[in-house]
Amino acid sequence: MHSPFTSVYRVVFDWGFTVLGDKFPNIDRVRDIQCPVLLVHGQDDAIVPFKHGQDLQGALPEKIQSETFFVKGMGHNAFEYHIEVMLMSKVSSFLDYHVLARRLWMKKPSKKSKQRRPTTTQVQTA
Repeated sequence: MHSPFTSVYRVVFDWGFTVLGDKFPNIDRVRDIQCPVLLVHGQDDAIVPFKHGQDLQGALPEKIQSETFFVKGMGHNAFEYHIEVMLMSKVSSFLDYHVLARRLWMKKPSKKSKQRRPTTTQVQTA
């Protein structure tokens, strides 16, 4: 999630609860997430306050693996090139671990198949 908000209404008025009619009550729905989450938020975000990212991280179920990329000096969408490089590295590492690892290493081969599991050197990238 990049610059996530707890709810649309809470960006404008944070009353500490979900208002009836809020179409994006993320703070209430995040408890249902059942996959790894990467939270990216600039600490100097003037559009969606940084506290929203922290609150969402705190609301994630404990069993969920979450990683954060909270950056001091980063705003909502405007950030320096070196931050973009660090962000892409973080996203790449997160996806390599949580997507590629699950697809290649965590699946058990069927009993009928006697093929070896692929190694990282056998994987072709697009």
